[in-house]
Amino acid sequence: MKIKLIIPLFFFVTLLFSQNKTKDFEQIPEQLIGTWEINLPGEGEIPSQIFRWIFNKITNNKGESEFHWLFKRQEDLKYITVGVFVSDFFVEDNTFKTSLKKVGSMQKELMKMEFYDEVKWHYPGDELFAKSPQNGFYIFEVNEGELMLKEGNNGEVQKYSKVE
Repeated sequence: MKIKLIIPLFFFVTLLFSQNKTKDFEQIPEQLIGTWEINLPGEGEIPSQIFRWIFNKITNNKGESEFHWLFKRQEDLKYITVGVFVSDFFVEDNTFKTSLKKVGSMQKELMKMEFYDEVKWHYPGDELFAKSPQNGFYIFEVNEGELMLKEGNNGEVQKYSKVE
């Protein structure tokens, strides 16, 4: 009799604990998907730095974000990637949360103006990856081709325009 009771109880407990306990995130808003660049000063000026966010949808509730910090010196023909952070992101209320997957740079050493010809990538276990922010959260609002971003508890709001 005890065995007959234990078997159904075992299956019930197994089923109960095997259920996905992860939080259901919201659908990623379609208007967030695309490429955004921080609003630049005067028209026609070539900025020395550009900050760019690229948002792609992987599933309805999960996306991949890329944050690019691009730098241009007068002697360089094109922009140099000082940093790029590729993360998974999820939307909850009016925030998106990131979890770092890889980090890249064209800079050979921090604070030195020597660069690789292409982005060198670093993954979990690499020293540069470990020194990078692993998680972040950003309060956002999208209106008519503009993205307003506030990083975590930082009071600074940045304004981005959609470029793609």
